[in-house]
Amino acid sequence: MAVSDAPPNLDQALGAFERNGAEVRVIDAVGELRASAIREDGLSYGVRAGLARRSFEIQQLLAKQAPQLDRAFDFGSLLMDRNVLPPVLTEASQVVHSEGTDVLRVTDKIYAIARQAQFVTAAPTWRSYVVTEATFSYDPPEPYMAPKSGDERTVWKQAVTTGWKAGEQQADQILTESLNRLKRDYQGMLLYRRLLQQGVVSKPYVAEANYGITGDGDKVNINERMLRITALPKMQPHTQWKPIAVPAKPIQPTVRVNP
Repeated sequence: MAVSDAPPNLDQALGAFERNGAEVRVIDAVGELRASAIREDGLSYGVRAGLARRSFEIQQLLAKQAPQLDRAFDFGSLLMDRNVLPPVLTEASQVVHSEGTDVLRVTDKIYAIARQAQFVTAAPTWRSYVVTEATFSYDPPEPYMAPKSGDERTVWKQAVTTGWKAGEQQADQILTESLNRLKRDYQGMLLYRRLLQQGVVSKPYVAEANYGITGDGDKVNINERMLRITALPKMQPHTQWKPIAVPAKPIQPTVRVNP
């Protein structure tokens, strides 16, 4: 998103009606029903504007860190033969489970498959997880909701400000959850590769059917093949595992989103 396409900042959002040239008519007091409607409209507008603006700022900051993120999350290097994306494994340590007052089950490690292997046409990137184009309508709220007095403008601006903060928090929460998924998936694929070498988990098997030349009078397909994953990776609890030297865990970059 270009800087010129940036959503409005808070001051611009607060002045939505002023920019639209809405008529301002002074009345003695704000009716409760109208005040409630203005408040609700202002909250909704503020949330959308705050979410869009903060999302835009986050994307600008992520773009500056793109080279570092490209190196840290290189999914292409993890892609398996025939465009198979590895499964995502999870690891839990020192798990304690109570089976009554007189039995305690303690497990040093638990490995589990959180997401299975799958075909992809291209390796994912960190952008697949955290880059979203925020959309926001620049049109102000409906003209009939324009504040018509100082009291109504106060209600409107307070509501927009409250909604704006909620929208910013929502954008930050979306980023946090997206980064958590990114780290979980990438580290889970690295874990799969390590456990595969140790024989703790199996590899996927892909069957191929070759149809040769196919088509019709309008199109010809040369050497058409169909690939199918016939056996998904499974944990191997009863095999002879092979210990290997494990390199130090790579340091994951810290993504800073505060301007």
